[in-house]
Amino acid sequence: MTEAIADPLAAALEDLLRGLPPGAAPRRREALDRFLAAPLPDRALHLWRYTDPRRLLPGSLAPAAPGASPAPGGLPACALLRPGLLGGGGAGTALPAGVEVVDLSAAASSGAASDLLGSLSSGAAGKFEALNLALFPGGAFVRVGRGRRPGEPISLVHRAGGSGTVAFPRTLVLVEEGAEAEIVEEFESDPASDGMVHAVAEIHLGPGARLVHTVVNTLGDRVRASLVQRARLEAAASLTSVSVSLGGALAKTEASALLAGPRARSQVLGAVFGSGRQQSDLHVLQDHEAPHTASDLLVRVALRDRARASYTGRLRIARDAPHCEAKQENRNLLLSEEARADSIPELEILTHEVQCSHAAATGPVDPAQVFYLRSRGFDAREAEKAIVLGFLEPVFSRVPGAALADALRALAAGRLEG
Repeated sequence: MTEAIADPLAAALEDLLRGLPPGAAPRRREALDRFLAAPLPDRALHLWRYTDPRRLLPGSLAPAAPGASPAPGGLPACALLRPGLLGGGGAGTALPAGVEVVDLSAAASSGAASDLLGSLSSGAAGKFEALNLALFPGGAFVRVGRGRRPGEPISLVHRAGGSGTVAFPRTLVLVEEGAEAEIVEEFESDPASDGMVHAVAEIHLGPGARLVHTVVNTLGDRVRASLVQRARLEAAASLTSVSVSLGGALAKTEASALLAGPRARSQVLGAVFGSGRQQSDLHVLQDHEAPHTASDLLVRVALRDRARASYTGRLRIARDAPHCEAKQENRNLLLSEEARADSIPELEILTHEVQCSHAAATGPVDPAQVFYLRSRGFDAREAEKAIVLGFLEPVFSRVPGAALADALRALAAGRLEG
């Protein structure tokens, strides 16, 4: 790593540490050392086959300042607790007993947050995850106490820095035994920003816990982003991960779920729309470590103009995990001859007595559908919008909760009008 990159990052870390508890320094300095020492990811690996990792190096970009907090709990501007996609969870909303949303950098000095931070995404997990662990300025620690069920979704809005900056949002989620929660994380930026985002979310679900975790990307069309989610599910826990990606010049998304306890269930629902020269790169791992676990994945991608998308989905069933069920499906709709989508579904099954399936398909719009809609008075853009929304509907129809599903439909419809 050249000094041109190392020196500004080291200086930014020292500035950050002045406002943090002394105990934060060793872990963060070690993470930055790992980032600087680690080579770029190997493009021979599926995870990086379609994305040049050099595009995610900060280069001359300066770390974004955390900014002032408008919300109780001291949350910095990189993770605002305010009304978001669903209008709930805002600064004026009192959290119920047993539920806390606090500044992660402060919470990480002691207690559960300190024990869990970096346990799923550490400095050793990957070059860019190490960078986030070193330089996240705040972020959010969300804890839902044992048996608690907050009635409203928790909305976190991550605001990327302005032009010439790189933001490092980080979220740590703990849903304790028997608790249920819904968290919506939105990534947004100024439309003209040419900055960068390196985000990480670590999710821990206790026995019998349930979580619906939604990530919405509406970043500006010049922003490059790496969005990482890593989850661990104990016995009988259930995670539904919803990802809607509409923004960014480059959106490199990695989601993994470790099904560590029997009867754990993981569902991934993804909807992507790309236009212009946008690139979306999605990698999903469903890791069945315990027996009698289940996973299901559905990702649909629609591309126009010269947009690119790639999907790599891996199902792994461990040798000591019989009686598992795992499914994955990826379908891509190409709206122009220049658009391109690549799909690599993978199965790694190390035991018997399992039920697994995978499917992938890529194709253009059916001309008969366009003709039918045009004959009913639709113009070309209206016909395309109707076809794309219909194509994405199998994803939205499986999103838990009518309010969330409708909000995501409206968001996609608005993007298609652009």
